[in-house]
Amino acid sequence: MNTDQANKLPLPDIIKRMGGVFKYEDAHRSLWYQSPLRSEETEPSLHITEVHHFRLGKIWVWKDFGDERGGKVIDLVKKKYRVDVSGALNILEDWGYGKMKLPAKPAPLLELMEETQTSIKQQPQPESKPELQAKKSVLEKQQKVIEPIFSDVKIEALNNRALKGYLFGRGIDYWIAKPYVKEMHYTHNGKSFFALAFQNDLGDWELRNPYYQGVCGKKAITTLHRNKLQPGGRVIIFEGFMDFLSALVWYRMKPSSTVIILNSVEMKREAVNAIRELNAGTVEVYPDNDEAGRKLMIYLRENLPGIHIEDKSNLYADLGYNDFNDLVKAERAKEKKQVMSR
Repeated sequence: MNTDQANKLPLPDIIKRMGGVFKYEDAHRSLWYQSPLRSEETEPSLHITEVHHFRLGKIWVWKDFGDERGGKVIDLVKKKYRVDVSGALNILEDWGYGKMKLPAKPAPLLELMEETQTSIKQQPQPESKPELQAKKSVLEKQQKVIEPIFSDVKIEALNNRALKGYLFGRGIDYWIAKPYVKEMHYTHNGKSFFALAFQNDLGDWELRNPYYQGVCGKKAITTLHRNKLQPGGRVIIFEGFMDFLSALVWYRMKPSSTVIILNSVEMKREAVNAIRELNAGTVEVYPDNDEAGRKLMIYLRENLPGIHIEDKSNLYADLGYNDFNDLVKAERAKEKKQVMSR
């Protein structure tokens, strides 16, 4: 079994094998578990959902809200048992998954279209061929427009008490967040929800509440204070908007430079293109203290030759924190404890 095959395995079965306890399915059809990563946990913090991967087809992904990390099946096994990829594959095979017949990899849409077009050219009467008719049927299904998840969407100024409380729990003052973050109210499957909403450069919205993290529309970077950059000046990069807001809390000042929030490390190519267009001379980066963050720094240095790249993660990584928000949350907790002890 290889990594791709492992990542197509049924994650609910694997979590059960690890000792995770299923709690409920939410309105977004995501599953919540008491995390098998912490034996003392009593409330659900492990969130898993099925997504469509561009290469693998349908796979399960997970996010652990206990430490804000996540990934695919192989990542969870590695984290739980503190092994590398090879060790994780061995564990899964020992559990008998190596003997399972895995679902076949679906043909990419482009390949399917090309194959169908070739068959049409070769056969003067394609409708008489059952195989071609089957391919055309599959193609038509894949080309159907998927109904949007969100309906009755309303964007409003940030005033919701629950969302303010969520920000406070993340160590972020409401008055600091309000200029940058709004709240979205929307309907899904006949039920009403609300979330923090942070706009990206496409005009779509990154969403976050205690139980959900996603995007309404298309994923893109967010560029702020573009007019503050002089040629050869400084650009500051954050992985997510919570880290950006955390920096505002930490430094107690508005940014004096142009800021790019990736909204996902997968947007690093878009960030590189934006930095080139901005003609920046220095890039200050606050990556997560993990493998993805390290790969981000390597990518930026390889693709931005001649631009000085500064890794600022030592601010929180040297103290054992995963990201800027973890640092701010911890410091705020210390402040509260000191006040309570007086």
